[in-house]
Amino acid sequence: MRPASISSALLIAAALLLAAFPASADSARTGRAYRSLAVMDLETSGVPETQMQEIVDYLAMRIRETGTVRRVVGREQRERLLGSREAVEPTGQYEPDQLAAAARLRLDLIVVGTMTWNRQQYVLWLRVLDAGSGIILFDEGRTVSNRGELLAACDYLAIRIAGAVAAPPRREADRKQREPLEVTPGFGLGQMGVSAGSSVSGGSYLYLRSSLMANDFLGVSTRYAFRLFPTIWDNHLLSVELRLKIPPGKEVFFAMELGYLLSFGGQQEASHLLGGRVIPIAGGEDEFFFELLPIALYFDLDTGQPVFILELLAMELLFRD
Repeated sequence: MRPASISSALLIAAALLLAAFPASADSARTGRAYRSLAVMDLETSGVPETQMQEIVDYLAMRIRETGTVRRVVGREQRERLLGSREAVEPTGQYEPDQLAAAARLRLDLIVVGTMTWNRQQYVLWLRVLDAGSGIILFDEGRTVSNRGELLAACDYLAIRIAGAVAAPPRREADRKQREPLEVTPGFGLGQMGVSAGSSVSGGSYLYLRSSLMANDFLGVSTRYAFRLFPTIWDNHLLSVELRLKIPPGKEVFFAMELGYLLSFGGQQEASHLLGGRVIPIAGGEDEFFFELLPIALYFDLDTGQPVFILELLAMELLFRD
């Protein structure tokens, strides 16, 4: 294969990829479901704080199990994140303070409400608020006489909440408003096998990788690798890659990349390669993601010879705000 034809094919692929991005992003925004939710501390009367926390944890677990919302923030994680960020002076008003906390956590939805015990009955009343607008999406409660019935009420309300938030309100203003840009940096390291080429030394390489992902959809990453085996440090690889996740915003996804690779070191001259990388199975949560069996194919621009790169498992830490 001639270098000119390789370059032309890759440029056409890159153009198609970038052309598809706005349409895909607009499609995701048009039917965008709520992606994050937290059950906030409830207002209580006659109920110990430990019991309220138990109910909050149980509700979060049951809502998470419905699979309706991609990210359900647990109580302990919520408190840890709030503790690591700049404190905001509370107003003393329950719902405004909870909405302010949701803004600091960048949540889509919050569950708030009251829990009371009058020595005869529990009353659990919950509301689901759109964290951006404060609109009430759900407002319902149950009155029960014992702890067992209280947990059963949580099961029922969790299902009702899942149904209420499955389809976000479709307002004309929402359709016109663009989703805010959300950039997530990441860092990872790993090991990969590289096939030998005319100007690339084959063997096992150790790499360091940094990346930026926009709205869990399109990202760019850089990677530096040096050879470990059979001879350490005699060849180096430096690459830049453009990544596309399919579908965007999901915990398990397929990904593909277009990239440029520079090989240098040893007695050989530096070589330039273009190619792509495919990740058949990838996934993760808020703080990390993994890639299973990623494989890359690059072509030397001078000789046209292919170079294969294979990894068994790659992991990357994410640093979300």
